[in-house]
Amino acid sequence: MGLFDMFKGSNTPLTPKQVLATSLLFMVAADGEVDEAELGQLMMALRGDRKSLEAAIKYVRNNPLDDFLAEAPQLLDEKQRLNVLVNLCDSLLADGRAERSEQALFGRFLQAFQVSEDQFRPYFNAIVVKNDMSVFG
Repeated sequence: MGLFDMFKGSNTPLTPKQVLATSLLFMVAADGEVDEAELGQLMMALRGDRKSLEAAIKYVRNNPLDDFLAEAPQLLDEKQRLNVLVNLCDSLLADGRAERSEQALFGRFLQAFQVSEDQFRPYFNAIVVKNDMSVFG
């Protein structure tokens, strides 16, 4: 019935920037709590691109994570996949905690994007240093 078409998922493929936004939305929701620091990280990563955020919200509402993880890597080149992973990790650590659900989701992204923990470790270590405000007392 055409009346309800506006509520259906989009058949339009996601753009790489929408993949970033969608990935971040899945991560923000992973622990069941939406933290201000995580939302701030998401908005900063998107540089205010509301169109990508709106497409991501629609995608997340209408598509399961498994479908996204099967589709997303094919839409990105190597640098874009790494950018998404770095942004996800930064978002995951933005509130100072790494909940088990967030860690598990990040592991699923690593696997889907075909990046090993060893390959990602230098980026992880840099993000940990960046977010460690305790060094300032």
